[in-house]
Order: sequence, then C-alpha cells, then structure tokens
Amino acid sequence: MLFMVAALLGVGLSCFGSMRDAGGVDYFHKQVQWVFIGGFVFVCMNAINYRKLGKYTDLIFMVTLLLLAVVLVGKVLITKGVLEVKNPWIPRINGACRWIVPHPRMRLQPSEFAKLGFIMMFAWYLRDRFDHRTIKGLLKCFVLAAMPMSLILFEPDLGTVLLFVPIFFAMLFAAGCRIRHVIVIFLLVLLAMPLAYKFGLKPYQRDRVMMFFKQNSTDKNWLRDEGYQLHHSKSAIATGGLWGQGKDGFYVKNNTLPHRHNDFIWAMIAHQWGIVGCCVVLGIYGVLVVAGLEIASVQVDPFGKLIAVGVTTMLATQMILNIAIAMGLVPPTGMTLPFVSYGGSSMLSSFMAIGLLVNVARHQEHELMAKEAFVFED
Repeated sequence: MLFMVAALLGVGLSCFGSMRDAGGVDYFHKQVQWVFIGGFVFVCMNAINYRKLGKYTDLIFMVTLLLLAVVLVGKVLITKGVLEVKNPWIPRINGACRWIVPHPRMRLQPSEFAKLGFIMMFAWYLRDRFDHRTIKGLLKCFVLAAMPMSLILFEPDLGTVLLFVPIFFAMLFAAGCRIRHVIVIFLLVLLAMPLAYKFGLKPYQRDRVMMFFKQNSTDKNWLRDEGYQLHHSKSAIATGGLWGQGKDGFYVKNNTLPHRHNDFIWAMIAHQWGIVGCCVVLGIYGVLVVAGLEIASVQVDPFGKLIAVGVTTMLATQMILNIAIAMGLVPPTGMTLPFVSYGGSSMLSSFMAIGLLVNVARHQEHELMAKEAFVFED
C-alpha cells in the first residue's frame, strides 16, 4: 500500500511540475510541503494502537461536528452582514463557506476530516450492537449519519455529502444489517430524489445537474458559460490519445481548464499520459482497494474490520467520482483525487485514512477467541 501511495504522490507532483514548467502556478512546492506534513500525520496515526483510540471516537466525532458548526456560523454571519465575504477566518469562496483559516498560509476544510471522524465513531458504535438489524436501530444509525451530512450540506458541499452515503451503507452491510432493509431504504431514496432536486438543491446545483444532460450541446454560448469546464475537461481527455501529449500538451501549457490542479486533475493525467497512463493509475488504485478489502476480510476485531471497510470505501468512492466527473459520467461536484489532487486538507485526510488502514493491519488479531463478528443465522 505504501508503495502505491508513493506512486500516486509521484503522479500528482509530476503533473504540477509540468504545469510549473509551462509557466503556470507553482503548485509543486506547495504540494511537497503538504506531502511532508501528511507523512508526519501518517506516523502519528500509527503511534497508538487503533483500539486505544476507540474510546475517544465520540470526542473525535464531536470535535469534527464543532468545526463544521463553526463554518456554518461563519456563513450565517456573512449572510447577515456581520462578517465580510472575504473575511480572513471563514471566507466565502465561489459562493460556499467550507474552510477555516487559522493562519494566512493555511486553509483547512473540516468536511475532509469529518469523513474520518464519522468512520471511526460509526465503527465503534456498530462493533458490538445488534439493533441495526431492525428498522428502529437503523433509524438511530441514520440520525448519526445525518448530523455531519446536514452541516456539510448547508455549506454547501454536495459532493462530500454524497460521499457519506456509500460509506454509511458499506459499513452497515459489513456489520450484518438485513439486505431487505437496505433495499427498501434505497428505493425510498430514489423516490425522494425528484423532491430533493426541486426543493433541496440550490439553483447553481440544479444547473450542474442540467449541465450533465446538456454536455453534448453545440450551443456556443452554453459552451462558453455553463458547459465550459466540462467541455474542456473532456477535450483534454480526448486529445491525450493512447500515449498522451506529455509536457507539450495544449492543456499543460495553457491554463484553459479551470481547477485542473484539484477537481479535474484526471483530465490532466489523461492529456499528458493518455489511455496507457490512465490504466496504470487505475491499477495503482485497484491495488490500494484490494489491499484495504484484504485487511478488512482477515481482521477478527469488529472495530478494526469496520474501520478498514469504511476507509477503503471512502478512498474507492472518491476516486471513482473524481474520474466520473472529469469524463462527464456524473454531474459535476467538488471531489478531489486521493493523493494526487492539490489541497492540504485532502492530502492530510488521505494520509490519515491510509494511516488508519496500516494501523489496523499492523495490530491484526490472529486468533478468534469468540464467535466471529457480524455473523447471523439469517
């Protein structure tokens, strides 16, 4: 896993180095700094046996909720005119308040850490329970999941909210919940989607959904406005060909694609290294996911098993969504590519996630002293 992480870091830094050499913004040195900080965080995550962290998971979860609440309060104060839009502590960027700025050179996104806080808390909550196999118990689980999701939704950050959904269901599935209950809930969610689209989404979020359906439009005005980013993302991918354009590629030398350093980094990978490079990167992520599932499958401790399932699902879903967004397969939402995209909070949360996985693997129990966890007769 660590070799695969090092390879992904190399892919991201290589992309940023090419952009810098072409006269673009120097994300390379900034990302190197975050990689070193992330390495230190990784070591810290392995300094203590993960089982000892279990009794502090409620506190960790509450701290992440508090940070999310601080962001929400900042947004309310900006809306009421108490704080300026570009205030130095909780700025509004592109219409959203998602960051806390404790230092002028550091910007943290609490929602990135809320994902891991939820995984650890939910794993500890489910480790020795059976009521999640009933409707009443499932409702309690939904309330726990709704706490961070609702706070993040008001920022707004729809992409991170959607990321919680597969994590939640994967951990419930691993904990032995009844499949028929999950199917019923899934169908109810599908039925509620039209109402959520009409009443729950902001106008710009509805525009992003419509962008997905209009992405093949030939309207020049639309391509210059709402469809500009997705159009150029797909163009960057298409012009990569089999082997890629390398450092001489148009989208490398020209900053034509917005957010090419974070949310749309996959388009730059395809443009520089083509289909072959994309397959190599997908293979690296595949090894990470398989390793995470292997750790979960052989782990006897229920707490460790659920942590491994949650973290692996988080990394896999985040990777799939980022790639799908860049290719126009799903509506665009802000989503970084783990260990590759630029961003301090994303890099730190990814290192924390892989640190938890390694911690679980290092402290694996080899002897089953009682009944295997989450095995039920039905």
